[in-house]
Amino acid sequence: MYPPSLMFLLPTLGLGLILLGLFEKLQARASIAVLAVYGGAPMFFYLLHLYVLKAMYLLAVFIWGTNQGAYFGFDHLPMVWLWSAVLGVVLFFPTRWFASLKQRRRDISMLKYF
Repeated sequence: MYPPSLMFLLPTLGLGLILLGLFEKLQARASIAVLAVYGGAPMFFYLLHLYVLKAMYLLAVFIWGTNQGAYFGFDHLPMVWLWSAVLGVVLFFPTRWFASLKQRRRDISMLKYF
């Protein structure tokens, strides 16, 4: 197995460090607080969005059947991005709840993995 190349590491780590510095300067703003909610429970958000997408898919197949639309069941690609944004907003509230649960209940060691 080969180590990752510098052509991969330098842009990704460099951009990550630049964004980290920018977020540190802007951490008093409300938009950064929203990102901190998602960062407080990233695995929970990831798993929850997979289950919600699966439920939406099964519901859509039940109602309309398969092969609807050219892009993941949508006719136009901007609709995919719109629904991604809607899903992110809707899942903000359960993610915020779980992130606050993780902060309150530090005695439950299993929560730190989600």
